[in-house]
Amino acid sequence: MSEQQNPTGTRRGWTDIVAGLSLASVNIPQVLGYTRIAAMPAVTGLYTVLLPLVAFAAFGSSRHLVVAADSATAAIFSSAIGKMARPESAHYIALVSMTALLCAALLLVARVFRLGFLADFLSRTVLTGFLA
Repeated sequence: MSEQQNPTGTRRGWTDIVAGLSLASVNIPQVLGYTRIAAMPAVTGLYTVLLPLVAFAAFGSSRHLVVAADSATAAIFSSAIGKMARPESAHYIALVSMTALLCAALLLVARVFRLGFLADFLSRTVLTGFLA
């Protein structure tokens, strides 16, 4: 790894490594808890830490967007899909997996057609509604 000097004079390689380790030390236990809420196998939590970050690095457009598992998504999966199949069954896992893949496909379509302005529009509308 080549170490480059940034404008503050610190070595970029080590600070990136320390930042990555500190982020992993927080995110890994967090997503393992989310997988428990969603009634999914624990290994899927590790996939939700690694795979979305790699995909966002390849396809993403924002340097400020956070990509990670979410407790609200886990609760929605557990409550909505849990009514269609017994949690932790093969059918339940297939339903959750397909829902996640469909969400990813929709986000990729939104990226291709540059639909990010819709998020700005909707968030301003919602904020205006809450503030008024």
